[in-house]
Amino acid sequence: EYGARIGEETAFELVVRDGHVSTEILRFLDENSIDLVVMGSYGLSGAGLVFFGSVAKRVAHKAPCSVMIVRPREKNT
Repeated sequence: EYGARIGEETAFELVVRDGHVSTEILRFLDENSIDLVVMGSYGLSGAGLVFFGSVAKRVAHKAPCSVMIVRPREKNT
């Protein structure tokens, strides 16, 4: 969708696997030549600090490539 909005065609491949999410993401990264993974994550503590979800955190720590973790925009911006 993003590519269509900015006027670029983006090639992609849909991969469906059975298993634990972070394990399967890491396995896919090991099996393929991936340069960058972009993952979404959100969550707030009582103090309003952002913490990464368990899947994003595990992938970020164990991935063989760079990982960019993004969070959704705040609703009031």
